[in-house]
Amino acid sequence: MGIVAKQTIKGSVWSYLGALIGAVNVAILMPRFFSEEQIGLTSILITFSVMFSQFSSLGVQGVTNFFFPLFRNPEKKHNGFFTLMNIITFAGFVLFSIVYFFFKDAIVASKADNSLLVSNSFYILPLTFFTLLFLVYDNYNTILYDSVTGVFLKEFLFRVLNLIIVIFYFFELISFDAFIFLYVFSLSLPGILMLIILLLRGEASLKSINLSIFNKHKKEIISVALFSLISGFGVMSVSYIDKYMTNYYLGLAVTGIYTIASYISSLIQIPARSMTKILTPIISENWRSGNNSQLQSIYLKSNLVQFLAGSFIFLLIWINIDIVFLIIPEQYSAGKYVVLLIGLANVINSFGGSGQIVLQVSDGYKYATYFIFILLAITVIANIILIPPLGIIGASIGTLFATLGYVFLKILFLKRRYGLVTFDKNHLFGFVFFVIALLCAEFIDPFQNVVLNDIFKTFILLLVSVFLLLYTNLFIDNKITKEYLQRALSFFNRKT
Repeated sequence: MGIVAKQTIKGSVWSYLGALIGAVNVAILMPRFFSEEQIGLTSILITFSVMFSQFSSLGVQGVTNFFFPLFRNPEKKHNGFFTLMNIITFAGFVLFSIVYFFFKDAIVASKADNSLLVSNSFYILPLTFFTLLFLVYDNYNTILYDSVTGVFLKEFLFRVLNLIIVIFYFFELISFDAFIFLYVFSLSLPGILMLIILLLRGEASLKSINLSIFNKHKKEIISVALFSLISGFGVMSVSYIDKYMTNYYLGLAVTGIYTIASYISSLIQIPARSMTKILTPIISENWRSGNNSQLQSIYLKSNLVQFLAGSFIFLLIWINIDIVFLIIPEQYSAGKYVVLLIGLANVINSFGGSGQIVLQVSDGYKYATYFIFILLAITVIANIILIPPLGIIGASIGTLFATLGYVFLKILFLKRRYGLVTFDKNHLFGFVFFVIALLCAEFIDPFQNVVLNDIFKTFILLLVSVFLLLYTNLFIDNKITKEYLQRALSFFNRKT
């Protein structure tokens, strides 16, 4: 777990620095400088680009995760795998472009006023292309055991650029149209930079494909690509379908409010995203080598770390939620319980931990597709039923229950198919602590003042968490954790 822990910590540092800047952007500046419709537009553009880039990839991420260990050979430029990856990617984008040309009007349709999206819909195709580049090249870079660069580019650099253009807009140096152009450019830049980085490292070689390896596994590669395409599109659809359907039923303004609330909840996922990126090649290698005991160890430990980290961040957010909604404009307070419900969904999802990776890189990849589409079907049906009467609360309830069902199916399958144990007594201890802390945060208010209450409860949570971190075996890799704490203390001592 050494490399996992270290890259997870580094990735999380960049993620949280980016999240801090993103919080200034999304939760403080944008609600004051932009209308709800304008915020909704930025959200729906990302929604379209992420969903469509996943479709355009034709499952190449799954092929990379599953088969790259067979092609891996630095001296032979990985037997032309980069060339194979690009052929699939660009063929997928051409296919998507044809589909988009014929169905564009239906894609951007809404039951509410959608003129702002329609007038900016020409950004969808180029933004999808550059999002696709990042998606594919970042996955390839991760399989080469570098998960940090992609996090830096996407989570940190983009948000710094976004902060700059938000400030430009505030000082009326640019119009809203210019802001959207620069916003799309900053979203596109990580994909371009990732390609340049791979070229500079000599990892972006267009060497001819080793046909002996390809032909030997051709049928399986096609099968994995097909199921990965469906599964990957399903995963992204599940992640973004709530915003799409909120826009469809309620319009861009309500989508803007929902975007702010869901962004706050998304902070819970940062440690899991960082860990998942570096775990993918490691789990893939262990699966290929048949090292089941090591696979079980990695799976169990990573589940625990993701669950505890996600739970802690959720509690930190929910304890201070009243302060958060005192900072941003009043109309966004409608999203308070969206934060609660989607936050709980993210905690539940972290409990399943790395199970999705195991499914994607093993012979259970077909079942990963089936489970995702069960999840997608539940989410869509729940949103159709709940959004019209309950609005954004209905969308978040649908997400919560769909996630609960999906995690249960995944845990059950991994146990029965591979004998993988998802949780142990440490998970149970962490769950009990989470429930008690959540109840205390909700019902114990020692002071009359909201701000004082939240500060007091935050202090108690931090105190207890530090104790658990340093003096119990609940957290994994305590040596690494203490190493980073000691570095921080020695740096502070030098400065003082």
